Amino acid sequence: MAYSQSDLDNINQAIASGVLEVQFEDRRERFQSTKDLLQAKSNIEVELSKSGVTIVRQIKPIISSGW
Repeated sequence: MAYSQSDLDNINQAIASGVLEVQFEDRRERFQSTKDLLQAKSNIEVELSKSGVTIVRQIKPIISSGW
C-alpha cells in the first residue's frame, strides 16, 4: 500500500489528540491502542523514506503567559 505525506500528517494528528481512528486517503482505520498508532506511523515513515518522499515534521509549541 502506498502512503502519502497527508497520511503521515493524519496519523500524527491522531497520536497528538489521543484519537484511535485515522482517515487515510483511501480508507478509515481504527487502531486498538496508541502503541499500534506509533507502529503504523513508523511503518509509514519507512515506506515514505524508501519511496524518496521527504518527511515533514511539524512542531507546534503551546505557550502560556502563566497568568
